[in-house]
Amino acid sequence: MERIIMERKSSVNRVDERTIMFSRAELEPGTDRFTQYYLEHPEHLKLDTKFRELPGLLKEGSRYYHPLIFRAAESTFKTVSLLHQLVNGLVNPIPVETDPIEITRFLSGWCKSM
Repeated sequence: MERIIMERKSSVNRVDERTIMFSRAELEPGTDRFTQYYLEHPEHLKLDTKFRELPGLLKEGSRYYHPLIFRAAESTFKTVSLLHQLVNGLVNPIPVETDPIEITRFLSGWCKSM
């Protein structure tokens, strides 16, 4: 298996990730972070306030709401959240070589059996 080494290059045109809509959606009204962010970026407040009035992901009233599918997705998110604590550990020091096609088949079959 060929090892690819990527070179990190710095960019003059860096993006402040706090200005990305998904990051701003995490800001909670009434908190210091919320107040500080909108003092620095008042141009986002009007649209973000309108966005916060919408039902939101996996909520009744959203455009493509379907009770069964949305509850299944929500359940998957909860499962991933619960499993998160189990993945914080040391990386195996012995790399295992895998064939991308073989590992894809294995994972697909494993997911289907789950």
